[in-house]
Amino acid sequence: MTSGTGRKDILRLTKSRMLQPTQAYSRLYYNSKLKEIVNKEYKEHTDNTPKDQQEKCIAFAAKLVEKLLNEETDEVKAKVEAYRKKGILDAAITFDDDDGENSMRKEEEKERNKKMQW
Repeated sequence: MTSGTGRKDILRLTKSRMLQPTQAYSRLYYNSKLKEIVNKEYKEHTDNTPKDQQEKCIAFAAKLVEKLLNEETDEVKAKVEAYRKKGILDAAITFDDDDGENSMRKEEEKERNKKMQW
């Protein structure tokens, strides 16, 4: 079924869901700067908290990453938001009916779709 665009969504392998800000932040910065902070803070947490009151690592990391994101610069927050929006635009897999024809119309559609997402 087409919606007048000449494109068919034949197969959706991924859901078109925008990442949460903390998920995007983690994907962008976990290895480069967050991993070391999370590991250090979690070790301190487990060393200083009774065993029955300790949080699981994933829950602890999620809270810490959210806190770190809130403390980031506006520049980093803008990069995270751009990454989130790019992810939703890249999620749908479509196939064209015209085998490469009407490339100008396709570019116009892409631009329109991007503007709708921003």
